[in-house]
Amino acid sequence: MEPTRPHFEQIVARASDAILTLDQEGLIRYVNPAALHLFARASEELIGYPFGFVVTDGPTEITITRPGGKVVSADVRAVEMDMEGAWVTVLYLRDVTERKASERVLLKTKSQLEEAQRITALGYWEWLPECGSLFWSAMVYEILGVDGHQVVPSERVYEQLVHPDDRAMMLAAKERSLISSAVDLDHRIIRPNGELGWVRLVARMQPDEDGHGQRLLGTIQDITERKLAETQLRDRERLIQMAADLARIGGWEVRLDSQYVIWSDEVCRIHEEPPGMRFTVEQAIAYYAPEWRERITRLFMACAHDGVGYDEEMEIITAKQRRVWIRTTAQAVHNEAGRIISVQGALQDITERKQAEERLRLTAAVFENTSEGILITDTAPVILSVNRAFTEINGYPPEDVLGQNPSLLKSGRHDTDFYRKMWQALNERGHWRGEIWNRRKDGETYPQWVNINAVKSEIGLTTHYIGVFSDISDIKRSEAQLERLAHLDPLTELPNRLLFRTRLEQSLLRAKTTGTEVGMLLVDIDGFRHINDSLGHAVGDLALREIAARLTRPARPEETVARLSGDEFALMIESNEDIETHAALTAERILETLNSALTLAGHELFIGASIGIACAPVDGTEAAELFQNSDAALYQARESGGNTYRHYARALTERAHERVRLTAELHRALDRDELVLYYQPQVDLRLDRLVGFEALLRWQHPERGLLMPDAFLPIAEEAGLMILLGEWVLQRACLQARAWERARLDVGQIAINVSGVQIQRSDFAATVTRVLRETGLAAERIELELTETFVMDLRDRAPQLLGALRDLGISLAMDDFGTGYSSLAYLKGLPFDRLKIDRSFISGLPGDPASVAIVTAITTLCTTLGFKVLAEGVETPAQRQFLLDVGCDLAQGYLFSRAVPAAAVPRLCKRLHRGLTRSD
Repeated sequence: MEPTRPHFEQIVARASDAILTLDQEGLIRYVNPAALHLFARASEELIGYPFGFVVTDGPTEITITRPGGKVVSADVRAVEMDMEGAWVTVLYLRDVTERKASERVLLKTKSQLEEAQRITALGYWEWLPECGSLFWSAMVYEILGVDGHQVVPSERVYEQLVHPDDRAMMLAAKERSLISSAVDLDHRIIRPNGELGWVRLVARMQPDEDGHGQRLLGTIQDITERKLAETQLRDRERLIQMAADLARIGGWEVRLDSQYVIWSDEVCRIHEEPPGMRFTVEQAIAYYAPEWRERITRLFMACAHDGVGYDEEMEIITAKQRRVWIRTTAQAVHNEAGRIISVQGALQDITERKQAEERLRLTAAVFENTSEGILITDTAPVILSVNRAFTEINGYPPEDVLGQNPSLLKSGRHDTDFYRKMWQALNERGHWRGEIWNRRKDGETYPQWVNINAVKSEIGLTTHYIGVFSDISDIKRSEAQLERLAHLDPLTELPNRLLFRTRLEQSLLRAKTTGTEVGMLLVDIDGFRHINDSLGHAVGDLALREIAARLTRPARPEETVARLSGDEFALMIESNEDIETHAALTAERILETLNSALTLAGHELFIGASIGIACAPVDGTEAAELFQNSDAALYQARESGGNTYRHYARALTERAHERVRLTAELHRALDRDELVLYYQPQVDLRLDRLVGFEALLRWQHPERGLLMPDAFLPIAEEAGLMILLGEWVLQRACLQARAWERARLDVGQIAINVSGVQIQRSDFAATVTRVLRETGLAAERIELELTETFVMDLRDRAPQLLGALRDLGISLAMDDFGTGYSSLAYLKGLPFDRLKIDRSFISGLPGDPASVAIVTAITTLCTTLGFKVLAEGVETPAQRQFLLDVGCDLAQGYLFSRAVPAAAVPRLCKRLHRGLTRSD
């Protein structure tokens, strides 16, 4: 049914939207009240006029200008309708002015928000936990450094951008957000270009109608600059605090209206008072040392009244009664009227500087008065300073050497490679120590023992070199004499057992790195004692000299021939291949050269020899093994009738079986308390009194009886028991000494032998400290004995290791002196109190010229160098008297007593106090 015009107008008159009708010419034929309001015009101003806007089939937005210029917006929709037989266009207009204004505000707000995000580096994001959907604003992409056109936001993409070290923390925060509905987290990211950044995540869960979290809304902010600033601030604060701590500078203030002193924490620390303490001026001045109080009072009053500042160095006495040197400064503070209202100042602990100044003063005194020559150079090197001893030793007055290069002292004995290595050591390690030959002003060359150290600046650059040297001419002459006496056989002038063993050990050590093989031939002259018995020792000595000469002929220049004892010789050979064949050929040449007749003092002699051969590494890799195995082979040669040679049998011998059994029994001996200590007295020959005991280890074997150390200590060393045994001996000896001390038994000092293994493979100083603490024995009650060979093996480490023991207050003695290959110049720098002359040199006294010379030389030199000397193995009154005559006052041996168990020591002490020599 077609609507009638009146009916239509009646209906739309009440509509809130503007409604117009247009005829087919586009002229307005009807407007409702809402339309009149929208256009702000009367009906006669609209009806009959063109609509004036293009109308399309779809919704259209138009802009209407009302009278007065106000512009409104409206959405237009058109509908064609048949009304009373004519087609009209019905226009529906809705006023959207307010909506458009809101949209513009929203658009502006959005633009401002995006600009704010860019300024604050703040991005917006949303995450839907249930489906994993993630939305990022444009700023999020920029913060993360990813391309929004190529990267789709996802949890996985974000996790990959998080720094690996922070990833677990971020994931944990994400899980917590599902429970706590909130996130607040700082973490690091690594952008695709490798750049490191910091971001802060803040988010809250948006609840649904039921109050359960469904959507996490959050922001991400780039806080990299803030984090860097915080780091730099912390670094600056730390550096400022470090500077204040290092300088030990604190501040103080006295407000004159209150007369109270305010101290900074550093000033409190210097005074050893808790931070925050408050004092009156009088109380603060009372901390100054008595001799400084009057002056500081006068200075402070002048500053407070007249504004006269001060800068002084004085001493205070802290709360803990320690004297501390301080530097104190003060200045007056004025108000706007110019009146002094307070005194402010700084206070610095300068104790270390004062102590350094005192050390410098003492160092200068030492520099001028020491007996060792000292020269100081720059890095050129040019001599800057020398001391008095330098002139006395070299003959050069200061004016002749200052500004000169130290090369003017060169003797010409050393090549350029020597000096190159010396400078290399100085550059790499900062020090060089060694023997060097220099030339005095008169042209004489002489040996020096030199220590050169590089002086470093605070930044580690070398600024100077200091050389300290001593003239060791006398020591070198004595060393040469001692070396000849101690290491060469005086009859044949061949190396003796000690030197042979040293060279053998060196060859074996070298063989381990070069792969060469080493052989030892032990030669025993068959029936030689018959020559001495029938023709006398004079002819026997001639025969030994000739035998030595003949043994030397088959040997190569690099091989060693030695006389070990009476008629026993040894030959050490080396070869790169087939050492056994080389040894066999050498043995045959020896037999051939010895088998030709000897004509001595009118007597024709025919000599044969038995030879035992042991080769390394097949028959052993240590000198002791080659000695032992060549001796076993020599025994086989003798058993075969003599005048032949035998190689060591590789099968396990009964002796080897015995050692295995003994090793197992030694392990059990520790658990069964079978080890005991015996004590041998040490005496002062000149004062005729007991001075101490040496603790000697014994093994009370349940089947073999009392075993001496030589029977089981080598086994203990091979079995790795030396540290355990050594600690046991130290513990027992200290306990026993403490027991005697409580019993008021005067036993003197207890000497305890220490193995090299104990010192090299354990913190021995700590062990000694612990044992002394546990036993309650004073450190000065014990003396530790170390062998000369071990000390020489330590070399550069010896001063440090021995110094740690000496610092405990313990006496140190070198055992078996003379059996090694030591340098007295080297020993001079070690902290030994006593040297013990080996019994092998004492046994020949006083009849053996070589023993006489060695003991005399050792005693004289050691006494000169400040060492006490003790002779071991004194068995006769004649030996005792000889030792007294040459100045050796200390001794031990069978002449006074054998080693006795602890229970017998009290009775032995009583007997020795009655008279030193044995009466039993």
